[in-house]
Amino acid sequence: MLFIFPFLWMIFTAFKPENEAMAFPPSLMPRVWDWDNYKEVFEIVPFATFYKNSLLVAGLGTFGTVVSSSLVAYGFARIKAKGRGVWFALLLSTLMLPPQVTMIIPKEVEESAYLDGANTFQIYWRLILPMSRASIITVTLLSFMGFWNDFMTPLIYLHSMEKYTLAIGVMQFQGALTVYWGPMMAASTLMLLPLILIFFTGQKYFVQGIATQGNKG
Repeated sequence: MLFIFPFLWMIFTAFKPENEAMAFPPSLMPRVWDWDNYKEVFEIVPFATFYKNSLLVAGLGTFGTVVSSSLVAYGFARIKAKGRGVWFALLLSTLMLPPQVTMIIPKEVEESAYLDGANTFQIYWRLILPMSRASIITVTLLSFMGFWNDFMTPLIYLHSMEKYTLAIGVMQFQGALTVYWGPMMAASTLMLLPLILIFFTGQKYFVQGIATQGNKG
């Protein structure tokens, strides 16, 4: 209950009128349910544009992360190329060791595919990716949540409101002299909805992601 209390406070504050949101002593449940806060979310700022921008950034960023991570992990784990150690050391100098590289996938499966005439990319696409499905889905979910919640990067590079993501857009309800507590809580709730859906949809893959799919008989 202690951990879920801030989440409940945000949800109920999203339905409070402004004077009640700032009332003292505070109360968890609203005395007057104000549904206009969700309407004002789209009137005070271009919230739909922020949502679209976040979906675009998170979607493209997640796609690029999953594709590049799986290709690089497979390449370092299996392809014996000249200078491989140097490039791998260079990678580790800027990144921590990706868990995908250390996962055990039986080489017998790849050797059988080579004997059947498959090339390296076909093995990666038709064998490695399906056997690593749980791990890849886990990386996908974590990457999406990371891009969705990223505040610092858009804050540095974006200077036009039409390009703001949700992380910056929610802050627009807080001005120099005024804070729209109700609409800001409503906007925060709307921002969290996709993450809640993703969590409950893909939570089983977080558990499966630590198991090696290739070792299943």
